[in-house]
Amino acid sequence: MVDTTNGDGRLRFQRDAVLGLKSGDGMLITGEAGTGKSTLIGEWLRLHGERAMRLAPTGVAALNFGGQTIHRAMHIAPRASNGRVVASAKNLLRKDPSTWANLDTVVVDEIGMVRSDLLSQLDLFLRTVKGDPSVFGGVRMIFVGDPLQLQPVVGRGEADQFGPGRLWHSPWFFDSPAFRELMRSGGFRFVNLKRPHRQSDADFLDLLHGIRLGEPDRGLLADFNDRRADGAFAPDAMTLTPVNSIADERNARGLAALDADRFTVYAGVGGKWPTGTASDPVQRELTLCVGARVMTVANDPDGAYVNGSTGTLLEWMPNPGVALVRLDNGPEVEVRRHRWSQVERVWDDRGNRMVNRSVGEFTQLPLKLAYASTIHKAQGLTLDGMNLAIRDTRIFAEGQAYVALSRCRTAAGIHMDRRIAPFECKASERVLGFLKEVGCL
Repeated sequence: MVDTTNGDGRLRFQRDAVLGLKSGDGMLITGEAGTGKSTLIGEWLRLHGERAMRLAPTGVAALNFGGQTIHRAMHIAPRASNGRVVASAKNLLRKDPSTWANLDTVVVDEIGMVRSDLLSQLDLFLRTVKGDPSVFGGVRMIFVGDPLQLQPVVGRGEADQFGPGRLWHSPWFFDSPAFRELMRSGGFRFVNLKRPHRQSDADFLDLLHGIRLGEPDRGLLADFNDRRADGAFAPDAMTLTPVNSIADERNARGLAALDADRFTVYAGVGGKWPTGTASDPVQRELTLCVGARVMTVANDPDGAYVNGSTGTLLEWMPNPGVALVRLDNGPEVEVRRHRWSQVERVWDDRGNRMVNRSVGEFTQLPLKLAYASTIHKAQGLTLDGMNLAIRDTRIFAEGQAYVALSRCRTAAGIHMDRRIAPFECKASERVLGFLKEVGCL
């Protein structure tokens, strides 16, 4: 291990990851939760991302990453045909040739959620806009994420597209023919970050490591269940659950229990913001009251709070629109409206670097009720304490038990309403096989 810092000693990364980014090679950066994958690539982009495009599979992930969804970057709708991808690429090239001529790197965050068919379309798009028949148009590709956590979504009626003998062996990104071609082309590295920073307790880390691989240590899991499955939920801790309906019900119940006047804050939406609510970072009509448990969903420009800070709403001042929140870690902070932007990556007027150009905006108080959340939406959070509500359901998805438990800094901060069975700690055999194949396990 070596230390690579940004001047204040906070960032510590493995030597092979840093050298790989410096090398100019394509990369897959993976690793367990809390190992610094997003921090690493974010710092690299800040220092060296002048000709890079930032992409993510979902709207919320793109906002958190400061980038675009893959579909938006290609200007196509989901499930568009390959012909539409080519037509869109040619149209964008005519409108803005300098951006595509100068693009040399594409960074894709949350790669585990990117389907193999979508990655193949991104390959086709880049070959077209770059006018280069090489895989991904000769652009340096950097993929970031842990496929043993969140997985690609396959809708009803789509499953028959994937399987042995079909173009895509599975929905996973690494079964895209484009990714396999990239692996064979040379100049591509695999980096597995191994040092979690979120937790420090050795037994808890060993338990999480086993759950991630679908092989939890039976003794550690039994001891964890004995200590944590007491049903005595912490009153101020967020509840995680696999099911949307349970999370919604607990948030509604928490707000209803408060004897205080409700107020509603309305979002401002403008420009080319996506229709629907899937890309909205917070509710368009946000109803709260004094005493409500809340979580911030953006980073404060002055550093008073970060995305995922939890606390209690103390006061609402409609003019000038400021919420006073006491954070669980002590300080009282003012939370003001935050502006999220839908961006396009373009070449700046001076021709020096690529920059984000805002094409749509969403402005709202960056708060959400924090009584409960689905495990899926808790991805990326770090919690000091959490309740796991699974009594009325099973942890049904591969990787879901790992995502839930790895959100918390300590085992002592977790409270569960029932024991977790070993068979619920599932991992994808397909992913495990791939990570072993490339030396990342």
